[in-house]
Amino acid sequence: MGTDSKAMQKIRSLCDLLHLKQDEVLAKAKLVLVNYQQIAWADNQKMGNRTASLYEIRDKMPEEAILFLAGVAPTVSNLHFQEQILKLLEADWLTELICSAMKYVEAFPVYGSIYYNILSDCYLSDAQYPDRYCIKAMGLERSVYYQRKKEATFLFGVSLWGIMIPHWLKLYHINDNQQICSV
Repeated sequence: MGTDSKAMQKIRSLCDLLHLKQDEVLAKAKLVLVNYQQIAWADNQKMGNRTASLYEIRDKMPEEAILFLAGVAPTVSNLHFQEQILKLLEADWLTELICSAMKYVEAFPVYGSIYYNILSDCYLSDAQYPDRYCIKAMGLERSVYYQRKKEATFLFGVSLWGIMIPHWLKLYHINDNQQICSV
């Protein structure tokens, strides 16, 4: 495997600064991104189309959902992850968390807009474009594209578990060592 790009070095440094485990953050980020569309679709099918905010509490408690995301094991199966998220989290809460993390991704000083576009096109847009389309549309060489995609996914994880989830834990006065539900 070669040496890290300067961008990856900056992301790793940020990860260390926020006291996050690098491999864990990357795996958890992939878990969220890969499952996002399926969760959103299933939730909309189950509950119908509705709008909400993380600030609203309905039949699901945001505190439990935030705690689940904070402590989710990176090795959990996609099916178990989807079931737990659907049980605990309103899809629009997940969307709000992801959009908030994506703002940090886009604002990243090195390749931020490229990272944002890769994640949006590959995981978050309704179309979910294949890699070959993104490579061509962005005019990147294949190896560079996959390097940027990994960096983007890692930065997304750092933004979510290093910035957004701690923010919501603090907002709800939750210690991330608490356990509301077992997963």
